[in-house]
Amino acid sequence: LTPGDRRTLHDRSRTAPEAIVAAGRPCLAATPSPPFAGLDPPRLRPAGDLSRHGAGRSRHLPADLSQPPPPVGRGVAFGPAGAAPVPVACRERHPHRRQSARRARIGKLLAGAAGLRPAWPEAGQLQAALALGAAAVWPGLKAPPDPRLLAPAVAEVLRLPDNVSSFLTFAFVSTLSIAAAATLRLWRGRALPMPTAGLYALAAIAPPLLALILAYLRVTQFDRSISFALFAVVLAALFYLVADRFDNIVPEAKSPLTRFATGCFAAATTAAMTLAFVMVLDRGYLTVAFAVTALTTSIFAVVDRIVLLRYVVAALGFIVLGRLIWDPRIMGADVGSIPILNWLLLGYGAPAVAFLGAGHLLKREGEDLAVRICDALGVLFAALLFFFEIRHALNSGDPLAPVSGHVEQGLLALTSLCFAYVLMRLDLGRSNPVFRAASLAFGVASAVQVVFGLGLLENPLFVSDRVAGAAIFSSLLLAYLLPGIAAALLARASRGHRPDWYVAGAAGLAMLLLFGYVTLEVRHVFQGEEITMWRSTGAAEVWSYSAAWLGLGLVFLAYGIWRGSKEARLASAALVVLSVLKVFLYDLSGITGLWRALSFICLGAVLIGIGLVYQKLVFAKPKSRPAAT
Repeated sequence: LTPGDRRTLHDRSRTAPEAIVAAGRPCLAATPSPPFAGLDPPRLRPAGDLSRHGAGRSRHLPADLSQPPPPVGRGVAFGPAGAAPVPVACRERHPHRRQSARRARIGKLLAGAAGLRPAWPEAGQLQAALALGAAAVWPGLKAPPDPRLLAPAVAEVLRLPDNVSSFLTFAFVSTLSIAAAATLRLWRGRALPMPTAGLYALAAIAPPLLALILAYLRVTQFDRSISFALFAVVLAALFYLVADRFDNIVPEAKSPLTRFATGCFAAATTAAMTLAFVMVLDRGYLTVAFAVTALTTSIFAVVDRIVLLRYVVAALGFIVLGRLIWDPRIMGADVGSIPILNWLLLGYGAPAVAFLGAGHLLKREGEDLAVRICDALGVLFAALLFFFEIRHALNSGDPLAPVSGHVEQGLLALTSLCFAYVLMRLDLGRSNPVFRAASLAFGVASAVQVVFGLGLLENPLFVSDRVAGAAIFSSLLLAYLLPGIAAALLARASRGHRPDWYVAGAAGLAMLLLFGYVTLEVRHVFQGEEITMWRSTGAAEVWSYSAAWLGLGLVFLAYGIWRGSKEARLASAALVVLSVLKVFLYDLSGITGLWRALSFICLGAVLIGIGLVYQKLVFAKPKSRPAAT
């Protein structure tokens, strides 16, 4: 090195890229370099004024930009990462030849990350792309490795590197050098335009993360690796330290760029920790880790008021949602045999609590996409938890069993109705479009469950599904009575707060479920566990249907008058009409003797009673008050 170059290296006011360029001057190659031929050295002069160094001025970089530079050999030097060739002093042997605009642009891009002027921020991305491209095409083993070591999908694309240590050293040193240079530029250029700062932040964050993923792919083929996980944790710690440094700048020196940089590096911390979880966890634990990471990220987003972290939470939510779409069986089939206290509680309960908590925290700073995603995922995970727990409890510990029954269908319908009710109450307490839409969706889902599941596919009247338990307190109570009561409560609570079709649908669903319970329970009393419709029916059972329907009609009428429910009175009238048609069209020919007489006697008594009730209570005119004297 010349004395001037030594002083340049030891001058603390110089930037790191300029020092590297100064150190690389003696190494300039004199060999021709066609891609960079014709570049003008004054345009690639290092940032900062070298004229104040006097004798230390480089002979290859003229002080006066207005004077033509002396002809020098053409050559390239490597940038801070050693990953991309950066032209330092390139000149045609004929100085009067015009330059190519395209070549000049390429030179500016490649020189930007090395601190040359003008400092084009795209150069960092270009150097990172070259470094990652070199890592991707790093020579692999010539002989095919053991098939057990490579995933079949990528075995022929990215083989194991021939020299793992050299590959890892190149990948990490090159990308970390680029990241360090870009971070230093962000730290010293706090007045940069925001788009330029965004490019530098991308160059500081993306290359190490992508290099880590690429190395993890080529070396382990996405198998679990504690070593790579530890490296990801170290990378997360580095990102956190940089974010903390930007965040702890004195208030007078803070700017929108410093807040943006804090958010970027905090988001990179989350990404690195997520990669660490990916590298060391499997099965449903990875999904749980993503959910917990979203919760902790939301805490930092609210406490430190970092807006960018809200988008990180949304991104984590999309990742978890994609995982659910790909395979909703988060914990697989082997989840334990104990009801409720099994691995399902962790696999679905922890993400539900995490995303609901994250949404609640993020609401303090405003409603946005991140809040909506967290609320939606929290509700979805909670619903899946109940769904799989019910199937696990009723199918001997196998939540994926290809069988079902009327009890399972009834409990699922009950769960949907309860979700619809609870979400509606939460929405009324504080308006939430996610909870509003989810409550409507659960209500519709419960109707589909009742009509197709309980009404057709798993109805014990049509399939050989045994009814367990004694009369009244049987499995029909879980399948039909409890969902019917829940639907009635939902119809009552949603009146005035939900569309009319929703209220009417919930009321109709309640009446169908209660009617089904009464009818099937009568069948259960006379037939026992097997109540399929092809079994013979006696006269007493036929008469009992008429009596039960008339009694249920009276109950509906009493409730309709008490609560002023038009739907209940209409259901009462429908049951009475059904009973009349049954008595005249079936009982006259289907039964004989005493049971036929009882059918007509009961029908007449009920009709007379209903007429009196309507006359005295429904159609009665209010008494006029006596005129004041």
